[in-house]
Amino acid sequence: MLTCGETEMLLPGDRIDDLQRAGLRIIQNESSWRFGMDSVLLADFACPAPRDRVIDLGCGDGALLLLLWGRENTLTGDGIEIRPDAALRAEKSFALNGLAERLHVIRGDWTEPSLLREGQYTLAVANPPYEEAAQSGMLQTEARARLRGGWDALFLSAARALKPGGRFALVYPARETDRVLRWMCAAGFALKRTRAVYTRPGKDAKLCLSEGVLGARPGGVRMLPPLAVWTGDGKRELAEIYGTERTRET
Repeated sequence: MLTCGETEMLLPGDRIDDLQRAGLRIIQNESSWRFGMDSVLLADFACPAPRDRVIDLGCGDGALLLLLWGRENTLTGDGIEIRPDAALRAEKSFALNGLAERLHVIRGDWTEPSLLREGQYTLAVANPPYEEAAQSGMLQTEARARLRGGWDALFLSAARALKPGGRFALVYPARETDRVLRWMCAAGFALKRTRAVYTRPGKDAKLCLSEGVLGARPGGVRMLPPLAVWTGDGKRELAEIYGTERTRET
């Protein structure tokens, strides 16, 4: 049951969903893009460290920042979001969880340099809009269906926001790996970790998770074991990712 105060936070089509981590909840809208497995996998892969300062490039309703805080409750974070309705839901979700002092929304386009707090963050994350796809019988909005500015703009924005040695973790379609690695290196990152995600037996990888470190020396890449979510081992790991805190990989 929702309290009167929680009900007053909701606009037509809004609902409050359980993030299934640390008691966190999120406000989402029935007719807009809602978080899925890719955000959950990225929050796990990013392995936030104590007192990280996080920037989410394109935070949507705020799911990724909330999931990261659920794994490391000493972090602070900002999310940049261009869609006013999504930015409003993110602000309300942070307040709903009592995190308005730790998690904030910057309204606008993350390709705009003036919006970024240059060199202020230790961890950048992105679950970028990369394709049109059906969800619950609806197509993503145009703003969600394309990567604003391209991969080069995404990595340049992350590099601008991060301190030297800062990490940038993102999830993306496996077929985009060549472009992602090219622009990662061009923006001054060195690839340090990557993992492929397989969703169907006998098919190519669907997603990749990668982490680059700004200004790091090339080499020493960790190719993590693939995650095949339909297998017994994959299902067990996925259940752990969804429901159990994990320690930072070193």
